[in-house]
Amino acid sequence: MEENFKYYDSSEAEQYTFYRIPKALFTEDIFSGLSCEAKVIYGLMLDRMSLSLKNNWIDEQGRVYIYFKLQDIMNYVSCSHDKAVKLLAELDVAKGIGLIERRKQGMGRPDMIYVKSFTTEQSKNKNAKQLCEKAEAAKTSENQKSIQQEDLGKIECQTWEKQKPGIQKNGILDFRKSETNNTELNNTELNLIYPSICQALYQNDRIDRWEQRQKYKEFLRENIDYPILCNFDSEDMTDELLELMLDILCTTKTHIKIGTKDVPVEAVKNRFMKLNIFHIAYVIDSIKYNTTKIHNIKAYLLTSLYRSLDTLDMKIQNRIAHKILRKNVEYDILVQQHTMEKERIDEILELMAEAICTQTASMLIGGERILPHLVRKRFLYLNMFHIEYILDSMEKNTTNIRNIKAYLLTAIYNAPLTMNHSYQAQVNYDFHGNRQ
Repeated sequence: MEENFKYYDSSEAEQYTFYRIPKALFTEDIFSGLSCEAKVIYGLMLDRMSLSLKNNWIDEQGRVYIYFKLQDIMNYVSCSHDKAVKLLAELDVAKGIGLIERRKQGMGRPDMIYVKSFTTEQSKNKNAKQLCEKAEAAKTSENQKSIQQEDLGKIECQTWEKQKPGIQKNGILDFRKSETNNTELNNTELNLIYPSICQALYQNDRIDRWEQRQKYKEFLRENIDYPILCNFDSEDMTDELLELMLDILCTTKTHIKIGTKDVPVEAVKNRFMKLNIFHIAYVIDSIKYNTTKIHNIKAYLLTSLYRSLDTLDMKIQNRIAHKILRKNVEYDILVQQHTMEKERIDEILELMAEAICTQTASMLIGGERILPHLVRKRFLYLNMFHIEYILDSMEKNTTNIRNIKAYLLTAIYNAPLTMNHSYQAQVNYDFHGNRQ
């Protein structure tokens, strides 16, 4: 007879999927100082390693690494950004217990995280020793129990009395002789009892806040391509916007006034951490060409930065990209020196602007898939000499090019890596090659 088994619905599909956290994190003394949240995060990172093996995220030494962003921690533990940073610091080699090791990659890419084993030789030896001790203790456990029961009946039971609250200094847990109340700590104001501890905590808090601000500053400068932005626009205005964003990222407030609404501070932080060079340049342009009276400049700037993710469209971004590229390559001087090549220069800049503003997940350059933000970083740092080198390379090329767009993209992307070597090789040939 055929049984009518029940189908799984969407809510039951993953009911037998679990995260596993090593028991040793809760039983070993070495991990006693680790917070419960940090232990949970370590368990999640161990689970993430299976994904690393599937994606072949293994370094040259055969060690597996993972990607685990701060936003992932915030989502899993339902905590703030500051708390997520502290949890990572608890686990990290630099400041914490050393269960993970983070390697910065730069260029706006997430950190590589090496998850280390929670077992050490010392803990293995300790476990073996404990097993031996338990085996020996099991042989005499019955005798010890009978002795303890006799002691209880003869000593403690006769002198039992009603216990008073406070810290007990003598006696076993079952029956203890009374102690007097400890009244020295009735005043629970920490700053009155332990002023030195309070001062140390305050100093540590100030140091942590300063370090946090510096890390945010480094992150934002990387995101917005700070050197390029300062070269393109006013450095003072860029610094002012940077400091304003840092104030929000480091604030302890729960809500920020954006326009006429109170927006949760985490939502504002998440948006600010997504801003790039085009958003900041767009906000600066908006200020330059604004003709209305601004009563509260700080509120105006905050609202502009927050909304720039929505208001910056592809057309505006492409226009800003052209302006930045022309400034970087000193367009007017370049065209004066290469009057006959103006159209080719314009084509190269147009191709660069298109690549910088692309919304695709990856770009095919030289037969390899490259992340768009890496291409943008490379293209934004090109100058007049790189464009001249590309023009010169195109002029010397005699082979048949089937896909000119792909060829140009590859030439532009590789220009910073090959230009100096190419010129050096030409110089060496001119001085030494002709003599042979």
